[in-house]
Amino acid sequence: MKKIGNDFPLEHDLRRLSADLNLKFGVVRIGYFYDFTIKNSVQPVEVNIIVELARPMGWKFFELKEYLQKKLYRRVDLITPNGLKVIFKNEIMPSVKWL
Repeated sequence: MKKIGNDFPLEHDLRRLSADLNLKFGVVRIGYFYDFTIKNSVQPVEVNIIVELARPMGWKFFELKEYLQKKLYRRVDLITPNGLKVIFKNEIMPSVKWL
């Protein structure tokens, strides 16, 4: 995967969107975790994104997911730290790349 400066393209895109995500959806912090690329794939098919929110969103959470998919041009699995099952939390949280 080609890098842009010190960041991968995904990181670049998420940083570019961060102010808009905060204003529109109350995203305080955003990151992605280990399933970002599929082995032997040139372009990632799906990205796992984790967000910390300023307030509960209700159904607007699905709007955020659609917004990210549209802006990143790929399927997004979106979750919050509280949405992680306890059995996976200890494995996933240390691997999150927060931006």
